[in-house]
Amino acid sequence: DVHKRTLTNWCAAAQKPEVLSTVLHYSKSKPNFEIQDSQQRTALDWAVYKKNLSTTRLLDEHGCDSMSVRHQAELTRARAHPGTVTKSREQEKMEQYHLPVVRRKLLAAAYREGGLDINRLFRQYDKNHDGTLSLDEFLSAIRRDMHVSPAEVSEKDLRYLFSTLDSDGGGAIEIGELVDSFQITTDQVVANSKAKTVRRQTLSDFSAADTIKTMTWRSTRVAPL
Repeated sequence: DVHKRTLTNWCAAAQKPEVLSTVLHYSKSKPNFEIQDSQQRTALDWAVYKKNLSTTRLLDEHGCDSMSVRHQAELTRARAHPGTVTKSREQEKMEQYHLPVVRRKLLAAAYREGGLDINRLFRQYDKNHDGTLSLDEFLSAIRRDMHVSPAEVSEKDLRYLFSTLDSDGGGAIEIGELVDSFQITTDQVVANSKAKTVRRQTLSDFSAADTIKTMTWRSTRVAPL
C-alpha cells in the first residue's frame, strides 16, 4: 500500500536495509504508524546513523505527535553537522557518478607508478598494525605515494570515498575492504590492457605479413584477435 511504499522509499533512500526490514515488520503491527514530518525523519536518520538507540524505540517515539527532549537535542546536533544526516541529493549524485571516477583516477595514478602494489601501499601506512587506516593515513597514502594531486581528485571526493568505506562511522577503514574495492576495478583495467596489447601485436603481425601492402584500414579494424 501507499504507507508501506513510503516507508520503503524512505529507508531505501537512506540505504539502511537492516532498518528497512525492522520498519516494515513494525508497520504491520502498527497500522496507524507514520513518521510525522521531515524534522522527525532527520532526527531518526541521525540517531540510526549513530547506532546509539534502539530502532524499535525510535519508531515508537517518532510515531507520536511531538518529539522528546532528547531527540530535539539530537536534531540540533544533526543540523550543526549535516554530513551525519541521510544522504543529500548531491551525495547520491556523487556516489552514482563521481565515485567510480575517483577510483579510476586513483588506479591510473597507481599504474603510472609502475604497477604499484595497492595492498602494500596501504599497509605501510597502518602505523599501529591493527589492519585499519585513519582518514589522515588514507590521505597520506593517496597524496604521497600515489601522487594524486588535488586537481585530479579533490579533498572532498577523497573524504567522501573514505566515508563510504567507513561503514560504522568509527573514523577508520579496514585495509582489506579498501583493497577489495580497488581490486574489482584493477582486474578490469588489467583485462582491458591485455586485450589492447594482444590486438596491437595481432595488427603488427598482419602488417609484417602484408608484404604487398594490400591490407586496408577497414581490414585492420575487423582483424580477429
